[in-house]
Amino acid sequence: MAGPLSSLSFPAGEPYGREQARRSLPVYGAESHKYSHGTLVVTGGSRRYSGAPLLAGTAALRAGAGVVVVCVPSSTEILCSVPMALIVHRLPEEPAQGTFSRQSLEAWRRECRRATALVLGPGMDNPPALDPFLAEALATPLPKVVDADALNRMAATPSLLPPPFICRNMVLTPHEGEAARLEQAFGLASQGSRESRTMALARRTGCVVLWKGPGTLVADPADSRLTTNGSGNPRLATAGSGDVLAGVIGAFLAQGLPPAEAARLGAFLHGLAADQNPPMLADEMPAAVTRALVSLMSQ
Repeated sequence: MAGPLSSLSFPAGEPYGREQARRSLPVYGAESHKYSHGTLVVTGGSRRYSGAPLLAGTAALRAGAGVVVVCVPSSTEILCSVPMALIVHRLPEEPAQGTFSRQSLEAWRRECRRATALVLGPGMDNPPALDPFLAEALATPLPKVVDADALNRMAATPSLLPPPFICRNMVLTPHEGEAARLEQAFGLASQGSRESRTMALARRTGCVVLWKGPGTLVADPADSRLTTNGSGNPRLATAGSGDVLAGVIGAFLAQGLPPAEAARLGAFLHGLAADQNPPMLADEMPAAVTRALVSLMSQ
């Protein structure tokens, strides 16, 4: 049965554009260093999907994170060039499927000791064997972006949703299909305006929700603020684009922005990169994000 929030209607989201994004940019003094720019741990990948966490990690570096560590299962094949500045660590895995499992946790905890934020999910694959690992990763009291297969596992196992004091520092980044699965998992109706559905999901989970799509929406349950992103175009609808977005948001979380502001700024910058360039592969988007960031800072 649908929860009471799912039928509420909300006005169109407040526009979020260039001026709002410029005001949200992190500011650093002359004596800043790599650790003051944050340490992000991206956790994803699997034997089947190797590229997604590397796209997220590269995008995070390009968006200004000081240190980025990408954790992948040990049998993940890296079939692409990776920036030498990106730290890639292989963790013990569930051997039959090549995914994270309970055996991954001790090594993963070590990687997170200096982390200021996390990205969870890109390319993780979707077996139930992930759940013990995700239960601890999601409950870690660090700001985090929860994307892709981490969202799918949460939809399959709603008990993975951590306590409210953890959720208020989480950004969920579903597309339409992932959002519908989450709605079903948490007793919400997949009907009504996208605005009302986004806010209902945010309030039900206690997390900031970034609902990807034309006019990406960001809902903050803490103050019921709903914004509509003012950048981007259909060229963003390409494989790997969402992984890049997760990395950009993660970079801003790592640099200390509050979750809702990191989500809004990340979505705007990601869209601006598409607006300023011809059609791109996701591989090309991280560099375009840097160019968009420079243009945003200079105008």
